[in-house]
Amino acid sequence: MSFPKIILQTVQALLEILMPGDCPGCHEPVEGGPFRRLCKLCAGNIDWICRPFCDRCGLPSPSVAMVSRHCSHCRDLQPSFGKGRALFLSTGVGRSFIHEVKYHGDRTLLSDLPSLILSNRDFLDHLENAVLVPVPLHRRRLRHRGYNQSVWIAEALSACFDIPLKVDPILVRTRNTRTQTRLSREARMANVKNAFALKPGTRLDNSRRYVVVDDVFTTGSTLDACAGVLLESGLEQVDVATLGHG
Repeated sequence: MSFPKIILQTVQALLEILMPGDCPGCHEPVEGGPFRRLCKLCAGNIDWICRPFCDRCGLPSPSVAMVSRHCSHCRDLQPSFGKGRALFLSTGVGRSFIHEVKYHGDRTLLSDLPSLILSNRDFLDHLENAVLVPVPLHRRRLRHRGYNQSVWIAEALSACFDIPLKVDPILVRTRNTRTQTRLSREARMANVKNAFALKPGTRLDNSRRYVVVDDVFTTGSTLDACAGVLLESGLEQVDVATLGHG
């Protein structure tokens, strides 16, 4: 006997509320503290991104404290997007946090974002009054995985504000590209070239600032490709934001 998908999703949601998973950092039950899914010790071990950092991608580096305010990678890449911010480095606990959401579908971890984001005021200011555009998955990968973690992240970030930000999934992935994980920077750029498009019938508001949202900023190739589509469609300012960097 098979149960309707909506019933299974409801049961899963109830189980997540009643029996939340262990901390992704130490894999121990969370007992007390300000977070639901992170223990206080592991939360304190997250590598938060603080100034000085590259104004283009958010990478922290003392060498950025110069006139250009852009890291060497961004000077080489010359991305089409304007400014980029990341909440923390994709190392240690931060990396485990992202992997649990992305590869294991543990959405409950994102319930801690409103508390976590308070540790990075620059990141919060970067999202103020923006329209959040999640990086899309190809329909085949979405069907196989069952969720798009970038949509989850965008929705969780939206909920961090008293007046939730607009989340607008206006991009589609037109090609089922290879995973970027083990590709070089040049291969990543080639892999996502012309891989995104604006959804048919989409109307953009040029008076608004749009921010493309993804899980991790690695080389910026995917984010740049998405931002390029929005800029070519008539927008004047497109920025990017990710949970992790690295």
